[in-house]
Amino acid sequence: PKSDSFNVSFLGTSSGVPSKQRMTSATLLQLGGMSFLFDAGEGVQRQMLFVRGKLRDITRIFITHLHGDHIFGLPGLLLGYQGLPGTDVEIYGPPGIFNYIAANMALSQVRLISVNIIVYELVGGEADSGPVKGRKQRRNILHSHYAELSHRCLIRRSIPRRQDGTWVIQAPGELTQDEIAKASEQGHRLPNDQNASTRKAVRIVAAEVFHLDDVQTFGYMVQEQEPPQKIDPEKAIKLGLSPGPKYSILKNGFSVDSDDGTRQIHPEEVLAEGNRKIARKFALVGDNFRLSEAMYRLCQDTDVLVHEATLDNRMKDEVIVRRHATAEMAGLVGKSVNAKVVVLNHISPKFREGREIQELANEAIAANDGVSHIVVAHDFMELLVPPS
Repeated sequence: PKSDSFNVSFLGTSSGVPSKQRMTSATLLQLGGMSFLFDAGEGVQRQMLFVRGKLRDITRIFITHLHGDHIFGLPGLLLGYQGLPGTDVEIYGPPGIFNYIAANMALSQVRLISVNIIVYELVGGEADSGPVKGRKQRRNILHSHYAELSHRCLIRRSIPRRQDGTWVIQAPGELTQDEIAKASEQGHRLPNDQNASTRKAVRIVAAEVFHLDDVQTFGYMVQEQEPPQKIDPEKAIKLGLSPGPKYSILKNGFSVDSDDGTRQIHPEEVLAEGNRKIARKFALVGDNFRLSEAMYRLCQDTDVLVHEATLDNRMKDEVIVRRHATAEMAGLVGKSVNAKVVVLNHISPKFREGREIQELANEAIAANDGVSHIVVAHDFMELLVPPS
């Protein structure tokens, strides 16, 4: 994918089981020259054949929780990397995702010889112990190590929960003034440049959402680094700064000295009017009936929010029992976080395409009060977000 791309492809949009029109959960994000897969429901390999994304480009997979409609396609998908020697695949998800992969590989006698699969389990959440919480006499199958399931190409790691309730997966360091000046002098593009030809640095953070009490569930946020702004040369020249490497420093938020060294010039003095570039953001939340405060913060001002809409208003009484969200709830979340686009996903097979799907959209639209564009996902739908 191109480094300035922001494409979201929906590979599977059904909840629970496939329907004639929909496969189970899988969403492909192409951002910053990289491809990220969120969940891997059954049939995800086949679905990949019908979109522009390629398996070889996906080096990170994010699992929201361990229900079958979100992970049953993962073992087969990983086998596809056999034909891509030298590839490292990183998988992020709740405790137990490593043992799930390891058991599948061991029981089906998989022999990965040219691929490393590094599994990062996000530990320390409220449902971290899973279904065996409080049963000290039982071995916890999520966290336990089973030597008989070991595989030399399968590596287990963990990421702890931070005090702010998040799990930081990738956090690129802030650019320094020296780095910017050096890159400008050498004619190199910086990793936050939306026109960079290489992969850009992105920030990836997870937080909890609340589904069933014993099922650890996450949402994920992916965001570009703040892009360089546009300089108005006339403003800079009037303040005593000729075009040159210092412009790049100003574009990235640092003050510089004028050519004669008599004063400092600040970015806000020379930026072009009405042309501020904003780092684009994507957020996807797993099955839930409520987001954590940390997840709300991560979703704030997102360009695209992918939110489940398993239920409609006729099923409001089932929210507490099934721990799923209605379309109305998704619309309200989009409103509260000021999302530009809310995509309703994880659609129940009970809803017939056409009128009933439109009714779902209408419930979200009514709750959202016009803050967001509301879209109902369907398989192979692609959403494109241009650079700001």
